[in-house]
Amino acid sequence: MYFILLIPFCFLLSNSSFGQSDTTEVEGKWILFGHESSDSLVDHKSYTGYHISYYRDSLKHSEGYYFDDQRTGVWIYYFEEGETKAMITYRNNKPYGLYKEYYQNGYLKDSSYLDGSLNKIINSCVRYYENGGVAFQASYNNNHKEEGTVLYYYENGQIEVDYNAKNGIPVGKMTRFSENGEIKEIVIFNEKGEVIKSIVDP
Repeated sequence: MYFILLIPFCFLLSNSSFGQSDTTEVEGKWILFGHESSDSLVDHKSYTGYHISYYRDSLKHSEGYYFDDQRTGVWIYYFEEGETKAMITYRNNKPYGLYKEYYQNGYLKDSSYLDGSLNKIINSCVRYYENGGVAFQASYNNNHKEEGTVLYYYENGQIEVDYNAKNGIPVGKMTRFSENGEIKEIVIFNEKGEVIKSIVDP
């Protein structure tokens, strides 16, 4: 018996473009200890200070603090129209801690806690629809695997899938619902995450 499990779509560091250089669209300006200077005039062995980069139309692209050439603390990224796109906490130049990504309409898109050294989610992850409703939520264990209740939602707010996970695999009962809340399917997993029973339209 085969079973296709929905894959969580929270933030993946390997696919993120935040913090990568973008020489075609972004121009930088440094504010070093309160003094502004252009990128071309900054010539130090290590950069320390507040950095602001801009799109070609002079609107902000990103801003945050460098210490010894490495991003640290909270960095803010912007859409080209000026709205906040993401707020990412860095440690040693890698996302570590609270990560928030936004839709252009201002609604939260993703809220996660990250361990940048391992490129993994830690603690929890919540993903949102563009209308502001929750799309997915789960908690994660010390191995950065789903642990406990995992929920997927329809855009109308109704739960779509509800199951328990143990170290990243579904165990016990999984329930699938229709958009109006009726049970569509019940799937029973063993401790290895293997399907042992499936009941459709119970």
